[in-house]
Amino acid sequence: MKKTITLLLVISLLFIAWPGCKKANESKPVIPKFAYYGWAVGAYQNTNGFLIHTKDGGKNWNAQSNADQLLTGLEDICIIDENTLLTVGDHTEDGTPHVLKSTDGGNNWSPAGAADLINADYCCIYNLNNEHLFIVGDSGSIYHSDNLGGSWNRINVPDKYKECNFLRIAVNTVNDIWVVGDYFAPDTTPIMLHTMDGGASWERPDPIKDLNITPAIGTNGHYLAIKLYGNSIWAIGGFGAFTVRSTDNGTTWTDVSVPAVGTGDANDLFLLSETEAYLALDFGSFFSTSDGGQNWTKYYPQTNDWLLGIAIQDETHIWVCGSPGGAEEYAQVIYSKDAGTTWTDQTPEFMKNTLDYTLYKIRFMKHQWVED
Repeated sequence: MKKTITLLLVISLLFIAWPGCKKANESKPVIPKFAYYGWAVGAYQNTNGFLIHTKDGGKNWNAQSNADQLLTGLEDICIIDENTLLTVGDHTEDGTPHVLKSTDGGNNWSPAGAADLINADYCCIYNLNNEHLFIVGDSGSIYHSDNLGGSWNRINVPDKYKECNFLRIAVNTVNDIWVVGDYFAPDTTPIMLHTMDGGASWERPDPIKDLNITPAIGTNGHYLAIKLYGNSIWAIGGFGAFTVRSTDNGTTWTDVSVPAVGTGDANDLFLLSETEAYLALDFGSFFSTSDGGQNWTKYYPQTNDWLLGIAIQDETHIWVCGSPGGAEEYAQVIYSKDAGTTWTDQTPEFMKNTLDYTLYKIRFMKHQWVED
């Protein structure tokens, strides 16, 4: 009897310990899946707004251009989540501001707080932590929304800046705001303004003048991006494809431009850290730096487009979009899976070999889910 009990005990222990056996209530490990969702915006025949969307990292793009809703060219797009988007662009023929919102992933669009906005062309939208949105445009326009575009409050600038064409905005906090834009006649240099108190007062840094970046002085000068990361502020533009950087909140600036790139524009900048950046320029020029702009590495996306937009996910996945740089070019989406070493043309077939399309900005998000 004792031997029988002992034998049963051994068998029970072996059954529990055997690796092929699991408890009935033991669950499988949960492995989330993900995909890169992206949108690129621009114009069709320089009139209607144009929008394409991908759910597979750019392998396939679908047009989401509703001519009845996207009445003018689109300049920028902001992703809140996979369903909620906002876009800005040129005002319509009747003067209605073109600030639009979608709640179905870009299939349908409706005005976002248009009653609060002046009739202007809006060039940039900035998303601060999915809580605060900012837009800028011509006629000195700067607006802030704390309800994802449901309504807007204007941030005033001094009278002498109310005719400025603001092209880009970057925001640290709702009080710490930078705006940049086109040539400002009284100073003969492109406009840059900074506020630390939400617009109650403004200062006018002028690194173009201080650093004597001569191609950008005069009517051809403009800033085309300003980006913030930690204590670093970067601003780029043209002519002269300049890049300037500050590490002390704009008190002093350094010219860190890519050497010998001609008289064109530096169009977009993507920061990975205070010192790591990717830079898109005219005529297919693309560079990166890992030391704050002291040295630049050139990449070859195999295009002659004016590269206008950059999106990066997980540091190594890079997408750029652009506008035709010549009669034989077409607006392209180009992708690198290895931080710029190799490139693939992801442009939809219907956009190839035509000058009808322009792409200004491209944005991506990482969409994650768990399957049962």
